[in-house]
Order: sequence, then C-alpha cells, then structure tokens
Amino acid sequence: MKVGVFDSGLGGLNVLNTISQKNKHDYYFLGDSLRAPYGDRSSEEIRKFSTQIVEFLAEFGIDHYVVACNTICATSLDFLREKYRYTFLSIVDMGVLETLKTKGDVLVLATRRTVETHVYKNRIQKNSNRNVKEIAAVKLVPIIENGMEDRKSLSDALDEYLNFANKNKTPNILLGCTHFPIIKDEIEKKLKYKANIIDPAEYLKDHMDFEQSKKNNLHLFMTSKTIQTQKTADQIFEKKVDIEQVSLK
Repeated sequence: MKVGVFDSGLGGLNVLNTISQKNKHDYYFLGDSLRAPYGDRSSEEIRKFSTQIVEFLAEFGIDHYVVACNTICATSLDFLREKYRYTFLSIVDMGVLETLKTKGDVLVLATRRTVETHVYKNRIQKNSNRNVKEIAAVKLVPIIENGMEDRKSLSDALDEYLNFANKNKTPNILLGCTHFPIIKDEIEKKLKYKANIIDPAEYLKDHMDFEQSKKNNLHLFMTSKTIQTQKTADQIFEKKVDIEQVSLK
C-alpha cells in the first residue's frame, strides 16, 4: 500500500515517524519547507500549495493520503476531498477525537490560520461541555525549521505561549501543529504542573486501517533541504535518512 504524507515542513516527518512505527507501508513524504510556515498565508495560497503537493505525490501512484498539516486541514481539506477521489486522513480529525476522550479544559497551540478557523475549538465544544483556549504560537515553526539553534528565542516563546496554561493549570494541551511534538520535551520542562499533552499523531497511528506491507519503505522529499533539515530529520528517526530536494509546479 502506497501512503502519501504531506506537511508544510519538518513537522510531518514526526507524524511519519510515529505512524510508521506501527503501520508498515510504502510511504512517500513531502514537506514544503521552502514556503513554510503556512500559518501566515491566505486560504487561497494554501489550497494552491496543497494541490501542487497532492499532484506531485500522485505521480507515485499513491493509494491514500495523510494530511499531516493542521493548517491545510483547517483551510483546505474539504477542497481537496472534493477535487480528488482519494482518501485523505486528517490530523485535525485525530486531534479532536483524541481530545474528546479526555476530561477538563483544553489549551490548543497552533498556527495563526488554524486558530482563525477555530476548527479545534468549534468541534471540541460541539461535542463536550468545556472551555477551549486557542493560542497562535506563531514564533515556534520558524524556530523549529531552523533547527532550534536559537535556544533563547525558543525558551522565550514557550514562556509566552504557556503563560496561560501555567496560570490556569489547564489539564490538556493539544499540539495543533505537527511541528510542536518535536519540542514536546521543552514544553514539558516549561510547565509548572503536570499536563496531559495531546499529540494527534499518536491517535492516528492506531487508526490507520489500510492493508499493511511486509516492511516500511520511506521516500522523503522536501522543497528545501539544509544541513539543519537533515540534522533534525535524523534526530526524529534516530538514524540517518535520505532526503531529496524537489521543486513543485
């Protein structure tokens, strides 16, 4: 089974690593790091970019797609499902379903565009009686894409975005951007209490019901490949991985 996984950048590699630990497939991943972050772009741009990504991956005969980008899911998923006759698994759907299994209020950390759609807040509150606070953690994606070399900027940004959680001891923190699980340890260190941190990819790995292959094959493509990109990818997979830089039309 050929499974396409795509994201606006490095975060999707973390999703791929998580789901491939349990689900064996012929995976084709594309991360659009050249144009990341998507969270500050218009819905029209995101639809255009996501179309280019799907059509690039379609050349490999993909059977199913995993939309690992929360911003694409929030702005363009319905568009993609109408345009193409493929199965699109949504990381947002998984985040909502996993959160609904918990109790207590929720803090959602996401990109600006995801927050503006209120996709998490609306869907969680529609199905449960609890407060959902959304924070656009706009500084984090560029820091992560740059290999987290600027540790002070990362520390300061986390202090800012987790201030609400620390003041209110919010029980659940939903990582509504695929980049954020990469810094889960740093988030936990900044919290002054024990919170339930929700990574939608952990739910997704248990809910992929495609016919499995005998082993995993990883084909990794990025629209921008740097020394830091390679370093971060190797850290995510805990081994040296091959990444091919490609252009999208």
